[in-house]
This record gives sequence, C-alpha cells and structure tokens, in this order.
Amino acid sequence: MSRTSFTDCAPVVLCLVLLLHGPVGVLGQATCPQGCSCTPTLASCDPNAIGGRAWLYNTTLPSPLSPTLTALILSGNDLTLIRAEQLQNVTRLARLLLSNNRIKSLDKDVFSRQTSLEELDLSNNNLRTLPLGIFANLISLKIIKLANNWITTLPVLATNITVNVFTGPTGLTRLSLHGNSLHCDCTTAWLPSFIVANSAIIDQVASITCQAPASASGVALNAIENAIPPLVFPCTQPSITTPPVDSVVNTSSTVQLSCATSGSPNPEATWYKDDVMVVLDYYRLDTAQSGGLIISPARHSDEGLYHCNVSSQEGSTASPAAQLSVDEETCFNGRRDMDETDVDCGGPMCNPCALDLKCLLDRDCADNTVCYGSHQLTSSLLYVSPENQKYQTCAQESAPGSELVARLRASLRGRTASLPALNGSEDLGTLAQEVHTELSTQLEVPKSYLSNIRLEARARHRRPQYTLRFTISAGGVALTTTALNEQLHRGMLHGTLAYLGSNHVQLVF
Repeated sequence: MSRTSFTDCAPVVLCLVLLLHGPVGVLGQATCPQGCSCTPTLASCDPNAIGGRAWLYNTTLPSPLSPTLTALILSGNDLTLIRAEQLQNVTRLARLLLSNNRIKSLDKDVFSRQTSLEELDLSNNNLRTLPLGIFANLISLKIIKLANNWITTLPVLATNITVNVFTGPTGLTRLSLHGNSLHCDCTTAWLPSFIVANSAIIDQVASITCQAPASASGVALNAIENAIPPLVFPCTQPSITTPPVDSVVNTSSTVQLSCATSGSPNPEATWYKDDVMVVLDYYRLDTAQSGGLIISPARHSDEGLYHCNVSSQEGSTASPAAQLSVDEETCFNGRRDMDETDVDCGGPMCNPCALDLKCLLDRDCADNTVCYGSHQLTSSLLYVSPENQKYQTCAQESAPGSELVARLRASLRGRTASLPALNGSEDLGTLAQEVHTELSTQLEVPKSYLSNIRLEARARHRRPQYTLRFTISAGGVALTTTALNEQLHRGMLHGTLAYLGSNHVQLVF
C-alpha cells in the first residue's frame, strides 16, 4: 500500500496497515486509524467486529501502543510475531485477544510485564508449543485460550513435574486446549493428571486427545490414567523420514522442501542454507506443520544448498543437503520451455498464444482463434502424449472453418434442391457413403474405424439442416468420452457436435 491519507483508503483496509505505513498517532489515543475502534483504554482492530476481512499484511504488532490501554483486540489479522518490547509499556492490559492469526511461536518473556492480564486468547493460531515460564508473571490471569493450534507438546520442569507451562496464575477459571495435535510422550506424561485435576475449568475436556503415537491416537487424556492396558509414554531419538531433495522452481512460484520426522518428543526442525541458519519471517519464509520449509514466492537469491537439523531432548540429526535452483518464471523468460507451446505462451500455465503461433489445443490460442494446421497427429484415437504431438498454429476461427462441413455443404447443395419440400426428415441414402472418405481424411483414421454412417436433411427456417450420424472406434476398441472428444476436436468438426454414447456421434450443421 502506498503512503496515503485515511480518507483515500478503502474502509475495509485494516488499521494496522496504516499504522505501519502511514503517519498516525499512538494506538488507543484520539488519533485512532480508520477501521478501528479506539478509546483511551480500548483498541480493537478485529475485522470480524467491524464487518470486514483481514487485509493486514504486516506480521507483527503495531507500534506505539498507548500505556493507558486495558484491552487490545487484534483477532483475525495476519500476525506472526509478537515481541516483549512491543508490550513493555502496556502494563495495564486486562484483555489481550490475538485469536485467528498466524502466530507460530512465543518467547518466554513476551508477557512478562502484563501482571494485570486477566484474559489471553491465542486460539486458532499456529503455535506448536509454549516455553516453560511464559505465564510465570501473570498472577492475575483467569482465562487462557489455546484451542485449535498445532501444539504437540507442553513443557514441564524435568526435576519437578509440579512446575509446568501453566505455573504462575493462581486463579484460573477457564482453560481451552482442544483441537491441538498433542504427542503423548515422556514430556507430556504430567498432562493427563493435570487435566483430570482441573477438568472443572477446562473446555471440552473429552476432546483433548493424543494424536501420537499410533498406539494412543484418539485417546482422551482424561482417560489415560484408567486405560487398559496401561498406556506408556516412551521417548525415542529423532530421525528424518523424508529429507529434502534437489528442486528446480521458477521465480514467483512456491516451493516446499520436505523434512518429515519421527521421534518422541516431536523433534523441532531448523533449516540451514549454505550452512547458515534460515531466519523465518513467517510470511515469505515459513515452515509447514510437518517441519518442511516453505518459500513463497521464490527468488533468485534463494538458490543454494539446504538441509534441516531436527532435535529434541533425546538428541539431534541432520539431513543431507539438497540443491534448490531458481529459474526465471517460464512465461516471461523469452524461450519456449516447460509446457509452453510457443515462446512464453500456451500450455496450462502461460497466457494463450497470438495468431500464427504454435499450439496443441484451442485453449492454447487467444480468444476468437482456434488451434488449426497440418493435423499430422498419430491416428490411433487413443491418448497422444504432448511430446509425440505435432504442433499446429493459432488461426482465425472463421478462416479455416471446418473443411468437412464446407465440402459436405458443397456436395449437398445440388442434391437437396431436388428433394421434395424437405418436410420432415429425408434419408439421403447413398450420398452418406460418399461422406465416408471425407470423414476418414478429416479425422485421420482408417475408414474401417467409421461405420453406420447416416446423413439426413430437413427444412429449417427455409434452409436445409443436415444431420450426420456415425459410429467411431479404434479397431473395435471402445473409446473413452475424453479420447473421442479430443479426436473430434482435432478433426475440426465445427457445428453442433453431440456424443450420443457407445461411440455414436451426431453432427448437426
């Protein structure tokens, strides 16, 4: 977005865009950006609350925040990063709502100064774990919402299992954990008893289940202590089951380098390019839930050797390096490559080709043109791979027309004039057999593939209308509808074409 005044912006554009791209005042004071709801104690930039969709392309909190705020509502945006220094002046916050963003991780001290915080909503984000001690200073916290994240593990102090991630708040009245991907392993062995002891304040307690290992998948954590046979929580060393492989992509495309892992607790993947750690921005550079690296869009500067390192408390291991090569985007590199039918046009990815450029199908050509030419195709009526097809050229639809239809009309012009009145349908008899050769030539198939040829004429709006019916097969082999339509399309059969089933075709012209 360019720098502009509030009045120049569309109402749906979210206030945080303006905060970071235009000169505005402190969020929460009188100069509240357009689209947000602000008072000295409240700042709400939730698009669901103001009837819009999140247009925020910034990935971190706005700055500065007013120290008088007691409620900050930023749900439904595009936030991925929250830093402790951004919140250091808002020590009076009682409500902090950050649901429905893209937050993947949080530092231990991110909320360390929010000692007055009573409600924290982090639901519907991409969190995978929480650091031990993150709530340690939040002595006033009553509500913690963590539902519908990617949380696989929740830490506990190894030397004292009573010190866990939720240690700190003493007056919790509501906790939500359902909708996560909890791994029931040695690091979460404390969690079942914690859930049972606090079931009165935990939302949907029966829906908090193990996702791994397979032996415990789907088992509710509040039922684990009474499971028969008893469930154990083993820990195993991390391993990489699907390492990254060499890849070639185009600029502006999306690439995902794989790094699927196994191990308990769930290993954490760190990526390296040319042996330097990749710094994620959670926007163009991000990681998949499986641990893979996502780059979107790819740039030339992304070329290099990539490997992932996975680690847990049980150890670490690294993958072999994979080469990522980034070429110019195929549709704009000045040469014919990939699936293009001509230079930078045609195929499933690029714009259609202009007049007289090469094509394989009509969709390769611009509007009002068709793919027409030599028709030197393999005449098997079965699928012909692109590398074995002969290219044709884009031509004006009205120029070639249908050779078969044109020849038929010329042949029929004299014959139909002698027919009486053409009321109803008149069978043209032996003339249909004369069509056999023309039809075989046009479709480039042996005459033996064509049978049951029948040509009829009738009067329509004082002009004759012709109906050609025939059966087509590949040496007696039934054709799929796709193969038949493709062959008829290549044969330039213009008119009202209908496939009647069982290889029967009708052409009205």
